[in-house]
Amino acid sequence: LLEAVVGMLSSGDPVLSAEATWILTNVASGTSKQTAAVVTAGAIPGLVALFPCESMKVTDNALWALGNIGGDSERLRDLVVQEGGVKPMLDVLDAPEKYTPKVVETASDSRTSQEPETPPETPQTLQLRQALQTLRIHHMVPILTKFIRNTKDETLGSFTNVLRALNYISSDETAAEATLATGIAPRLVELCMAEKDDVQQNAVLCVGQFTAGSEASTEAVIQAGFLSALKFCIPCGHVRTRQTACWAASNIAAGSLSQARALFDHDVIFWVLHVISDQEEEIKTLLEASWALSALVSKGQEYKDLLVRLVQANGMEALSSGLMSPDYSTVSVLISSLETALNQPWSGREGGFRALQGHAWGRSTFSTQAWTGDEGNSCWMHSVEGLKKSLSGIRQAS
Repeated sequence: LLEAVVGMLSSGDPVLSAEATWILTNVASGTSKQTAAVVTAGAIPGLVALFPCESMKVTDNALWALGNIGGDSERLRDLVVQEGGVKPMLDVLDAPEKYTPKVVETASDSRTSQEPETPPETPQTLQLRQALQTLRIHHMVPILTKFIRNTKDETLGSFTNVLRALNYISSDETAAEATLATGIAPRLVELCMAEKDDVQQNAVLCVGQFTAGSEASTEAVIQAGFLSALKFCIPCGHVRTRQTACWAASNIAAGSLSQARALFDHDVIFWVLHVISDQEEEIKTLLEASWALSALVSKGQEYKDLLVRLVQANGMEALSSGLMSPDYSTVSVLISSLETALNQPWSGREGGFRALQGHAWGRSTFSTQAWTGDEGNSCWMHSVEGLKKSLSGIRQAS
């Protein structure tokens, strides 16, 4: 029966083609076995042959069917790519003014940019992945970035879909560099402060992918104004945006010295510490913020000015508050940061101890004697051991 339906695609009758494409769309949205049956019937070349098509209904249905097939598995995605099934989608996004908004949204919702479950590597799969990488870098990235740059209505579903697709693609460092080379960074940073939650979330995640790459990529988004965007995103109401923004801040903190210092210069660290201090904060966000603090402390072993600036920014008070978290991973990261910061000599170390003593948690955990000399170091190590015992209790309870 499916072979007969596929045969109707070449009938030349728009009404019949529309019905045939709709049937294939529905079957391909079912189980993997049903999707494979559609492919075995020859649907991919039959659908691709419909383009370009004057009928918006046929175009929409055919794009939808190809998207369902390509999103089922890596094998079927590769078949769609090999048989030219991505080009019709890119053609629509390259000239969206020629199509209805529904067609544009369907084209933008293709899952061929995503990474399904990866099978064992073979010479054939490696070759296919290289072909897909070439397609993404040389064809998808230019068209997707052009769409984002030129589309002014950020409320469109197609806009969010394209932004999400670019985010998936940019998780690969080579593709991320190709994306940055288009000059799209300032527009993406602007979208990090968009009013629409899903646009903002995907923009922050996309720019965050660049901070997870090379120092040069991180510097590019910093120069595009990303630090100002982080100041906007971290205190915002949406938890996923806060979490992603703290993750990006931790990537920057782990970058070059100038990039780590820039977190202080642009007051991003103030909001990171605010997250750590907030007892009501969501656990994953708190953990990402704690990793940002950890990265700064680690770098502070060599560049002590970072530790001094952390104390000046009330970092010890924030760290003390974070140690009251019920989350084992967060407390573990913060105890490690505390040990790293205060187990070595530096000019602001005593100020750090005093900040801990002045905090409600610190008064109940540390003695009030001076933190100097051998006696002070002994008291400090005793207190840290007490923290580690508390940490073991948290782990057992969880």
